[in-house]
Amino acid sequence: MDFEIFIVAATVSVNSFLGFYVLSANPEGKANRLFFLSSISAIAWSSFFALELTTGEPLVWAPPGLISLSLIFVFFIHFTVEFPRAKPVVHRETLPKPFRWFPSALLNWDQPILSRPAAKVAFIYAPFMVTGILMALRPSEFGYTVVLSPLGHRSLAVTHWTVGALVRGGIDTFYIIYTLITIIYQYLLSRRDEKRQMAVVFLGTLFFIALSALDYVAALPMGAFPLVPALLAFAYAIGRHHLLVSPAAETPSQAGSRFDLEKGICYMVRENKPSLSFEVFADAVTHGAHGLCLTRMPPEKIRQQYGLQRTPIVWVGEQPLSQDIRSVDSADKIAYVCDKFLRESSDGIVIFDCLEYLIQTTDFRRVMRLLYRLKEMVTRNNARLIISVSPDSLQKQELSLLEKEFEQLTKL
Repeated sequence: MDFEIFIVAATVSVNSFLGFYVLSANPEGKANRLFFLSSISAIAWSSFFALELTTGEPLVWAPPGLISLSLIFVFFIHFTVEFPRAKPVVHRETLPKPFRWFPSALLNWDQPILSRPAAKVAFIYAPFMVTGILMALRPSEFGYTVVLSPLGHRSLAVTHWTVGALVRGGIDTFYIIYTLITIIYQYLLSRRDEKRQMAVVFLGTLFFIALSALDYVAALPMGAFPLVPALLAFAYAIGRHHLLVSPAAETPSQAGSRFDLEKGICYMVRENKPSLSFEVFADAVTHGAHGLCLTRMPPEKIRQQYGLQRTPIVWVGEQPLSQDIRSVDSADKIAYVCDKFLRESSDGIVIFDCLEYLIQTTDFRRVMRLLYRLKEMVTRNNARLIISVSPDSLQKQELSLLEKEFEQLTKL
């Protein structure tokens, strides 16, 4: 018994650490929040299991444990339709050839549900929570009986099939298949740098499903401890997305907007030090736009000088400034961060004041390829981009090329 309690305590400690660590990495991220809720549900499940062990009253403590287990399921299913991004509309031509024979209606049957928040919540949460509460109230009608586990303690386990057990089994089977198909779609439609993360999620899902099936037919001797490897897999996948930033709105300004930037347009500001570019950017984010700042200036100085409290600021450099400040060190990572941000924002604006640094650390041609990619993202997402350019640091031909690609922005 002491060993089992030790295992439960270790499970609670590990889940607590993972949950709060992942949440603190990006409190605004849906995936981070859902992972945190899954961890809290796993902690609750372990705690109720510990009470079963210490009190010998499975009929008292197992029912709320069943509700906790249902919560783990629903938060995990919700996680799969949100990670690495909200489940997209699937077009057959975007899939690898072996998968293109699926009818479009079958590929996207759930989109009318997922596109409506209330319908999404009902679809994901209602079946599990209704049956979970009924199981807690009437466990015998779902095939649960008090048994003696192999380790010698009394617990609830499914020993026979009833109508309730068949209904819950059917729900579990449907959502297992749906979850696996969703993750496969997410993997097939994800970018190359996301596929490893999705593969880890898939492996973690298989482990999660195997554990859930085992728990459905027999009382586990260690509570939620076998979930720890699965949660570690999910935490790793989310951690790989620590560069990804979510749109966040600043407190609206009561004053009128000073600048009117057209959506879908990229602007360049000729200035030796970033000043006008940040004035325009701060004006936009305090009048409803969601901003992303890619900079070589100290983030705290930017926040103090321009009153930016929630706008994500990403440091561009080889060495991170601190664990609290997101950083990128390559053009590919910059593109990755911007693409994710602009996809999630309905009114996005990006300021880019690290042009000279990137040219010095790579070369102008590579930087121009990055800017071409950013311009395509801005156009596709109907967003805006502001690039701070120091004319003295560029050759005449390089400056001419930038002027050809981007609208020039001057002080009014």
